Amino acid sequence: MTHAGGQSKETVPMPQAFAWLHLPDTPMAGRLRAALMAADILPQVLHADTGAWQRQLEPLAQGAPGAVVFDVTADPMVPGRPLERAVRTIPESVRRRTWLTRFGGGHVSAADRDWVQALGFAGLLADLGHGAAGADLQAWVAAVAGHCAVAPPTAATLTRFVQVMRPASAATDARGLVHALTGQNPEAVAALWLNDLPVADRRYHLRTWPRCLLGSEAVGHITRLHDLGRGDATALGQAMGALGLLSHVTQEHPFQDADLFYRLAWSPGADAVPLEAVYAHLRDPDVLPARTRSHLGHDYAESWVGRDAVDRVVERWSVDRIDAWIVLQRLMAWGCFDHVLAARPFGDGEYFFRWRPGP
Repeated sequence: MTHAGGQSKETVPMPQAFAWLHLPDTPMAGRLRAALMAADILPQVLHADTGAWQRQLEPLAQGAPGAVVFDVTADPMVPGRPLERAVRTIPESVRRRTWLTRFGGGHVSAADRDWVQALGFAGLLADLGHGAAGADLQAWVAAVAGHCAVAPPTAATLTRFVQVMRPASAATDARGLVHALTGQNPEAVAALWLNDLPVADRRYHLRTWPRCLLGSEAVGHITRLHDLGRGDATALGQAMGALGLLSHVTQEHPFQDADLFYRLAWSPGADAVPLEAVYAHLRDPDVLPARTRSHLGHDYAESWVGRDAVDRVVERWSVDRIDAWIVLQRLMAWGCFDHVLAARPFGDGEYFFRWRPGP
């Protein structure tokens, strides 16, 4: 560009496209924004009002270049079903270039991804790696660039952006800690543990607890599997617990280097059960009646019992109770239901739960 003084000044390139984001403030969300900027795609915030979202997305529905990233992490303190909100908010014509995320917490299974893709969305993200730009991040930003009609960044450019913008707290959240201690994402660690840790039926006080781990024994195996000290191995187990991948058998204790029983919430058998079909089946009042139930002098309207829900999944899909428990934990992670006091995760017992109102 030539100015009055005859000097030319280099024009600063402007972003060529936009991506509309509804994301929590987390390290993984920051990494995603950096990846977009590496591709000259400008992140734009979707406004909180649903009507405003629809107005913002109207150009995309009409065919304009762009993409959407929408977080669907459920919060027990926030009413509504996040996945249903995304379905109602995002036009069907835009879903094929919309990625849903679970950056606010939790993990993502194959069954979760299947449900999202059956609804027409491009995919479900929980993890885009840490450190240098890996293959998963490169593939994702290349897909977004295609929808935005821009060239994807080189691996070197992508790595430079995500490392420069990496927050100091990136290794302190549960997902970042798993990456830091193992070099893998939590879902890959869960699959590894399912095969390599001593999962067995165990007895305590005349009761058998199926498919579980002894905490102290598991710590020993984790130290060898990941070349860690016992303290770091315990911290790794606690991070996996925070992501919903490892649980005390009665949800009473965090992971400890102690003689307590824990269970992995990860199973190929559970992955084979379609979450959308389970949800529809259990919402039938003839299958799982919701009514007023009482406990210790308190009444809980429109509630149902965790053990009954497990029974219905076992009967309908011919899985064992552990796989049914995992399936129901996944529905709870989607914000389909809560404990009546929002006080506990899903349990196969005499615990009361209630369907969430939508969306």
